Amino acid sequence: MILRPAVRPALVALLALAAATAPARASLMPEVVAALGGTGAVEGKPNGGGASVALSLLWPLEDHFQAGVMMFADDLGSLDGRLIAPGGADLGPIQGLHRQASGVAWRLEGGLPGKRYEPFAAMTWGLYRASDDVQGHRVGSRTSTGLGFGAGILRHFSNRHSAGLSLRYQHLTRGATDGYMSAAFEWRWRIGAGR
Repeated sequence: MILRPAVRPALVALLALAAATAPARASLMPEVVAALGGTGAVEGKPNGGGASVALSLLWPLEDHFQAGVMMFADDLGSLDGRLIAPGGADLGPIQGLHRQASGVAWRLEGGLPGKRYEPFAAMTWGLYRASDDVQGHRVGSRTSTGLGFGAGILRHFSNRHSAGLSLRYQHLTRGATDGYMSAAFEWRWRIGAGR
């Protein structure tokens, strides 16, 4: 999935802000969370689904709680139709309206301690930009706020690295899409942690 041009500057700004404001102490360095997966159960039209990518920077608040920012781009699917000739002959399928949601959100996360496995829950709140296009040509977009709830499980490989699966539901406050689900594989890297 290719990030829309409007998302790229925000991603660069987020990474620059994290680098500029990162404290020198290793214990206060962020955890980088990269997620790759897919969307589904889209409420509204189109109601298909597609790829989902997200990048989060999370700083520790206290034991097993962390907060930070998340950037995401979620493909919500497309409306496909049939091309019908003037005489009524079916000429085959055509791609119609395609929708993508992308944005930036605050993320709060809490986990249950475990030696190897750690279940976690997360909540997000932020700005969502739902963009519509037909065969790559933008035909409209709308900005709204959105609230997300998620849960998952991680497996720790070291003090620095862990991986796991997550499931997330996003609800948008306005627009043609009310909400959708996403499932993703997550890889986490704690910057500055010991081995």
